[in-house]
Amino acid sequence: LLNESLVAFKELLVLQYNITVARKGKKRFLNLVVFDRNFYHMVGLQHLNDVALVNEYPNIYRKIATDNLESQNIKSKLVESKHFSEIVGRLYALIYLRDNFYNAKDNKHYKFLSKEYGNYTAIEYDYIIQSEYKGIIYYYFLRHDEKSNDPNQCVVVSLFTKGIVDFTKGQAYMTLLEKVEFNKKTNETKIIYKHNAIV
Repeated sequence: LLNESLVAFKELLVLQYNITVARKGKKRFLNLVVFDRNFYHMVGLQHLNDVALVNEYPNIYRKIATDNLESQNIKSKLVESKHFSEIVGRLYALIYLRDNFYNAKDNKHYKFLSKEYGNYTAIEYDYIIQSEYKGIIYYYFLRHDEKSNDPNQCVVVSLFTKGIVDFTKGQAYMTLLEKVEFNKKTNETKIIYKHNAIV
């Protein structure tokens, strides 16, 4: 499962999702990307506190993505952690991120929600994407990237499958207008979704 998540994350590194949402007549543009530094918190490695990972952050992805003895050793320690089961939902959310974006049963299941009220979590985020895929609900938490000069650039700071808490409660629903996948390596652009209101 960990190896599958690494493969999925590698694919995401060359992708950018340009998302247009609206609320009360006001449009917002979210340019969603991920970087090596995001992997650690995205999959919740901080919860594996019985494994010495602190010194590896934020370079843990590069350490375990390479196919060598050191990488295999680190991955073995992660999988053997007594807390590994706590991050399984996060790994699945990462593995199925592109499938969620492409194959959700209906785009009405994508809810882009602004952080305006209480949130039930310590995660610092600006938006939530809620997606349903094959009967499972996934949450993707986005935050504006403070390291970018692009005011619309967001990164995924956390993700997981839905448990007993509804993280959309008290949030501001935003209508999805357009979702585009851009491959930064090939310059290929794919329109995933376009609202009927957009010609």
